[in-house]
Amino acid sequence: MKPVYCNTASITNNKKSGEVSISFTHIYNEHKMSVTGGSMTDVSMPVVSEEACIVMNRGSFLALKKLVDEIAAQITGQA
Repeated sequence: MKPVYCNTASITNNKKSGEVSISFTHIYNEHKMSVTGGSMTDVSMPVVSEEACIVMNRGSFLALKKLVDEIAAQITGQA
């Protein structure tokens, strides 16, 4: 069953262009029932579904990093 949230994110850095991209994906197992010879079999298969990709320049990425660092400091009580 496909989750209602993205459970995986990956960050890629293109050094030549100075762009950073963050991709958000669902990784889950899809189940399909198969009937053969009077018996039912559950066939599951991993699925990766890309939901969004954000491309940022260096300045935008550093601003996002600063914001995430501030939120992390508040969560851990180091603000």
